[in-house]
Amino acid sequence: MMVEIDVHGATDGLATAETHRPHHGAQASVVAFGGTVHLRLVLDPGADLSRLRGLVQDLLKGFEASLDAVVSAHLFFAADAAATARTETTAAVLGGDPGAAVLAMLPHGAAAVVDIIAEAGATGSSSLVVSNGVSLVERRAGKALGLAARWTGPQQPPAAATRCIMEVLSHRLAAHGFRFADVVKQQTYYVGAASEEDLHENMTIRNAYYARPGPASTGLAVHGFLDPNCRITVEVLASRRS
Repeated sequence: MMVEIDVHGATDGLATAETHRPHHGAQASVVAFGGTVHLRLVLDPGADLSRLRGLVQDLLKGFEASLDAVVSAHLFFAADAAATARTETTAAVLGGDPGAAVLAMLPHGAAAVVDIIAEAGATGSSSLVVSNGVSLVERRAGKALGLAARWTGPQQPPAAATRCIMEVLSHRLAAHGFRFADVVKQQTYYVGAASEEDLHENMTIRNAYYARPGPASTGLAVHGFLDPNCRITVEVLASRRS
């Protein structure tokens, strides 16, 4: 797979979009609609990460959101730019798991890409915990809940790791009063060396938790993660608009 395209929509109001070229080595694109804010940052190799928190806060504030209201954050680093200290700094700003950062081929001149989804007009919280061999980032804001998980236990086939991840996600959804029926997006990244049979089994395990047709779901092969022992990550985004 060479391209992933996600389309998000809402019925209440038109989308607002802005593109910024902030100082300190970052370019930002923001789209807001239906109470949700999507922010993408493209960081140059010389980006001043000490200013990253303030930059993200200022951009989100312009759309009535904040770092506290982030429910999803994806980190992509060019392999030659993924120094551990830089990755940990970026993950700390977003309350993420640095080991789950994806190593990828990025546009020319980009050292990192950060994708953020936040809830406008909401307060929230985030935490990073390890449960039953699964590293889990929980983000709750307003009526949305984001859970991002990766297997950190002993090496095992992708399907076995996915089964452990999905069990932990099931328990954490319930702990927040959500069900898999509330999940609107599932995102899976995996190291692209698995066989077709392994990938089908992996998909079957994940799909078993949903009633048809299930949420929007994307599985994408990647070159690797910052944690070289990580083979797969699964994120679910649940929402209750009604």
